[in-house]
Amino acid sequence: MADAAIESVTSKPIPHRRLRVYFLVLFLVFIAYLNRMALSVAGPAVAKEFHLSPIAMGYLFSAFFWMYTLSVVPAGMVLDRFGGRRVITFCLAFWSLMSLCTGVATGMVGLFLSRFGLGVGESATLPTAGRTVREWSPLRERGFATTLSICGSHLGPGVGAIFLGWLVTRFGWRTGFLVSGGVGFVLLAAWLLWYHRPDEAKWLDESERSMILAERGPNATKVATGNPLTGLGMLLKSQTMWGLAMAHGTGIYTQFLFLTWLPTYLLHSRGGSMVAIGAYIAIPYCVAAAATVGFGWISDLLLTPEAVANGRRRNICVILKFGSAAVMLLPWATSLWQILAILSVSMSASSAGVTLHYTLVTDLLLEPEHSARAYSLLNLGGNLGGLCAPIVTGYVVAYMGGYNVAFILAGLLLLIGAVLLITMTRKTIGKAVQPVSATVEQATR
Repeated sequence: MADAAIESVTSKPIPHRRLRVYFLVLFLVFIAYLNRMALSVAGPAVAKEFHLSPIAMGYLFSAFFWMYTLSVVPAGMVLDRFGGRRVITFCLAFWSLMSLCTGVATGMVGLFLSRFGLGVGESATLPTAGRTVREWSPLRERGFATTLSICGSHLGPGVGAIFLGWLVTRFGWRTGFLVSGGVGFVLLAAWLLWYHRPDEAKWLDESERSMILAERGPNATKVATGNPLTGLGMLLKSQTMWGLAMAHGTGIYTQFLFLTWLPTYLLHSRGGSMVAIGAYIAIPYCVAAAATVGFGWISDLLLTPEAVANGRRRNICVILKFGSAAVMLLPWATSLWQILAILSVSMSASSAGVTLHYTLVTDLLLEPEHSARAYSLLNLGGNLGGLCAPIVTGYVVAYMGGYNVAFILAGLLLLIGAVLLITMTRKTIGKAVQPVSATVEQATR
C-alpha cells in the first residue's frame, strides 16, 4: 500500500511546501534563543547597574535553566497529549511576556523571577521542533529537517549579538528585552496562521501531503493516551536514552558557556564596544548555523535506511564531539582571529552534534507517540549541563582570574560525551529490539 501511495504521488513533481513548517520552527527556535542571548549581551551593563560580581552574574545567567530544567519533561508530556499548535501558542505568549518583564525589572528579584518565567515558557520549544520533524519530514530528509529547524539556536545568538549589542549601546540594556519580547508576539500570529499537522494543513498540496504521510514512518502523529507516566517509565529504562541525555549534557554545557559568558570574555580580553563584540560573536555563530545544516544534509546523504535503523548516525555525532573539543585550544590563542577560528570550529561541531542527537533519538525510538517525552528527557540531560556552565564559569573567573580552565574543562566534558555515545547508544529505544529489516520496513512504509 505504501509503495502504491508513493508511486501515485510521484507521477508529477511534488512541491516543497513543507519547508514552510521547517522555517516556521526555525524562527520559533531563533526567537527563543534571541531572548536567551539578550541577558548575555546586557550582562556587563546589568552587572554595573546592580553591582554584581562574576559569581552573582553566573547565578543570574543560570536562573533561566533552573526552571527550564524542571519544566522540560512535563512540557514534553503535555506536548505529546495536546500537540504543538496549542502548547506553543501558550508558551510563546508567556515567554514573550516574561521578556518584557525583564526589560522593566527594577531589582534582582524581578530579574530572577522573569528569567524563571522565561525558562518555563521556552521549555516546550525544542521538543516541539523534534516532534514537528517526526510529523512533517520524510525519512530521507530527517537529518536536514532537524538541523534546519534547530539551527535557529545558532542564528538567534549570532544575529542577536549584533542587533542587541547595537540596541544596548544606543538605547540601554532594557531595550533589548522589550524588542525581543515584542518580536515574540509577532511570531505568535504567524504560528497561529501557518502551523498545523500535515493531514490538517489546508495550504499543503495533496501530492505532497500523500508523500509525507507515506514516507514519514508509522504513527508519527499518534498522541499519547492513558497514564502519562507509562511512556516516561519506558524511556527511563533505556540505556540508550540515558547515554544520549548525558552526552547531550556535555554538548549543551559548552554551548551555554558560549551563550552566557562569551560577550563578557571578549569584552574583557579584547576590549572595544559592545557593538564590535557583537559583530565578532556573530561570525562563529553564523558559521555554526550553516555548518549544522550542512552536517544534517550530509548525514542523510551518507546513511541508508538500514544504517539509520541501526543508529549509525551516532558515528557522525562522535566525530563532531571530537571536533567541538577544539575549545580546549582557546587558552593558547594569541590573536582575535585565532580566537574566532577556534570558536567557529568548536561551535560548528558542537551545534551540529547536539542537533543530530534529536535526529538520533528519532531514528532509534520505536514508539513515536512518546517522541516529545524522549526529546524532553534529552533536553533535561542537556540543560543540567547548561545550568552548570554559567555557575562553574563564574567561580572559575572569580577565583582563577581568567577563562582558561573553563575552556579546558568544557573540552574534557565533550570527550567524555564521545565515549558515552560510543558505549551507551547501541540499542533502540522502547520495545524489545526488532530485526533491522522490520525496523527499516516500518520506517519506509
